[in-house]
Amino acid sequence: MGELVAGQHPPRTHNNADRAYFKYHRDHRDALSLVGPPVQSRSDGSWVLTLSRRLNAPSGEFAGVVLVTLQLKYFQNYYSTFEVGPHGTIGMTNDDGIVMVRRPDKQGVIGTSIAGTSIYVTMRARKHGTATYRSPIDRVERISSFAPARPYPLTVLTGFSVDDALANWRETARQRIVVAALGCTLLLGVGIWLDLQLRRMHRNEAKLSTEAWVDALTGIANRRAFDHRLSRALQDAVRLEAPLSVLMIDVDHFKLYNDTYGHVNGDACLRLIAGAIAGCSRRSEDLAARYGGEEFGMILPHTDAAGALRLADAVRNAVAELGLMHLSSPTSAHVTVSIGAATFEPGEAPLSPNAIVHDADSALYRAKQKGRNRTSA
Repeated sequence: MGELVAGQHPPRTHNNADRAYFKYHRDHRDALSLVGPPVQSRSDGSWVLTLSRRLNAPSGEFAGVVLVTLQLKYFQNYYSTFEVGPHGTIGMTNDDGIVMVRRPDKQGVIGTSIAGTSIYVTMRARKHGTATYRSPIDRVERISSFAPARPYPLTVLTGFSVDDALANWRETARQRIVVAALGCTLLLGVGIWLDLQLRRMHRNEAKLSTEAWVDALTGIANRRAFDHRLSRALQDAVRLEAPLSVLMIDVDHFKLYNDTYGHVNGDACLRLIAGAIAGCSRRSEDLAARYGGEEFGMILPHTDAAGALRLADAVRNAVAELGLMHLSSPTSAHVTVSIGAATFEPGEAPLSPNAIVHDADSALYRAKQKGRNRTSA
């Protein structure tokens, strides 16, 4: 756990399970984005800010962390475009008082805390405004403006040296206006940047979640999704005292089809059959999945044995209606399927997922033994 599995850059071998953001998302079930304190990247040693979010499996269990890193150099370069005087500062802290970014970048300042200082107490009490304080970092007295970068737990802080400001009394008012304008501009820039990163993270999260549960060839559910849904469906069937049926579906003589028509046409055949099977699912709780190779499976909650046989016949008819030629098949001139059905009935001893799949597979074997292109239960 904590290994990098996907990213924008080529994968590197490192583990982030000890990072604060990883531990936070592992231990908290909320879906909020977390802005972490500055850390040194294990990829290149540079200082970065982390923007992370918990990634859940469909069951709601912790599946990992989606992470965006923002180079501190970006903010430092951005801050360098603003004029804050020879002894002025501009920076950003989080709500705990940790210094996230500071210009000028004094050695050893990034990641330190200003919690308990007068400016921190003022910022926590007033949220935004102007105050005079003596810097706990370089002991310079400054006139500062600060504002929160909501919805993120960050505060932007700009400061002019009092000595610089009072060098020309007439410039004081103008300087304060400039400070406020700089703060607003900076706040807007940081907000836009973080919003763009958050949107990208959401897109990546959605893509990763989809790829984990969908078969790449056919576009229907994959074996992992089938196993996960079957386990939950059996638990629900026992709890609700309701029937549950499973169909295992095998394409007849598919190896001969591949040998005759080629693997490209074989893949196209599987995609069409997957669509036909999925089209027979009438209810949202039904699941059609590619189980492996040319074998498919269907999970049918609230379906007794008779209902399972009716749906199995509908699947065989739907495949037959595709009219896919299979001249090398000993069974038919067209592609056909054999189906095995197994049903858990209320009152029976609880079955494991492996047991009901085994029963359906055994029925499928009998269907093949009897000549294929048929259903056995």
